[in-house]
Amino acid sequence: MNSNPLIKEKTVSKATRPAFPEAPLSPFIEQGIAVQRLSRDLATAAARLSENEARFLVDYYYICQDDRMRFLGQVRAMTQSQESTMVLDWLGAQAETMEGQVKRALDKYTDAHPIGQWIKSLYGFGPVLAAGIIAHIDIEKAPTAGHIWSYAGLVDGKEWISSADAARWVKENGLDVELAARVFNRNPANLRAMASQDREGEDIEMTAKSLAAAIARRPWNAALKKLCFKIGECMVKFAGNEQCYYGHVFRDRRLYEWENNLTGVLAQKAINDQGKYSTNTESYGWVMGMYHPEDVRALRKKLGSEGSIPPDELKKIRRKAGEGVPMLPPAQIHARARRYAVKLFLSHLHTVWYETHFKRRPPNPFVIEHMGHVHYIQVPNYESPYVGQMPSAVFKIRRDRTQ
Repeated sequence: MNSNPLIKEKTVSKATRPAFPEAPLSPFIEQGIAVQRLSRDLATAAARLSENEARFLVDYYYICQDDRMRFLGQVRAMTQSQESTMVLDWLGAQAETMEGQVKRALDKYTDAHPIGQWIKSLYGFGPVLAAGIIAHIDIEKAPTAGHIWSYAGLVDGKEWISSADAARWVKENGLDVELAARVFNRNPANLRAMASQDREGEDIEMTAKSLAAAIARRPWNAALKKLCFKIGECMVKFAGNEQCYYGHVFRDRRLYEWENNLTGVLAQKAINDQGKYSTNTESYGWVMGMYHPEDVRALRKKLGSEGSIPPDELKKIRRKAGEGVPMLPPAQIHARARRYAVKLFLSHLHTVWYETHFKRRPPNPFVIEHMGHVHYIQVPNYESPYVGQMPSAVFKIRRDRTQ
């Protein structure tokens, strides 16, 4: 139930997945203990889940979902070979019930959170994605949207350094935290704090070993990064639906990226990536300049394609290396557009969450404050009580899809 008058209710119901096939069970199976459904009291208590509990339930939901899909695949294969599937039917039903109950608990959890109500008001977003976002992000540690991007691994220039490389660097440069932060694109305060604590969080004296371990720590949250990938895939999945706001952002950005690809704007990026692909891959032909932009443009227009191009069609316009223009592969164009849409969502999320939590407008982003940018996109399904102040989401969307 939406308790925030600033957040607009979603009016479109989501499509439901097909139920797991029911099958008559043997008396032995019927005597087994079935998965119990959440009582009303437990469902109410789910609204007070801790962040650790919510994170666990989100992970467990996807485990149940994978189990259900695996059971369905196995039942389908065994049915074709006319084998008995009674036990698998029962196991699949149990997994489906557990999946639904976990989702129900997370729905109660997100209902109790103002930002959860806003996330679920967006087409394509449900309680599981909303709960994952709420449980993984601490708005008090994110003064700007860029902090969330960095924590989710969506910022360019941050690499996961190997332990061997980190130890070698410390051996050559000593315990210079400031220099290490500049070289490896880390926050110096965070790096120093990690190097001055053991695994239990107790304070220790910084050593070469502890500094190397701090440098080698993954500079993003793996679970949040995976969740952002799932969010991006939801945007892609519903991109054709008129009511999916971020799906349209993805499509618009994909056209923009394709135009940059075909006009040579991304040529240097493609050249830099030439060593990443094997010679027997389709991507190798793109970065090595085996396709001419006009040929690709004509083929995309002929096929009416906004995204990928079938390999059989690509073979017809393939040239020798260097006769075309180095371009990024379609899969990378797709990933860049998806990443853009996810970052816009996280920027909007930060705006809503910051205003709800701190009762004031978030700080202006760097590009507006210092670089003179003025373009922005309003947050969907949300009316800010702080009108007249500069919003934090700074993006320019290409609206022309007539390519």
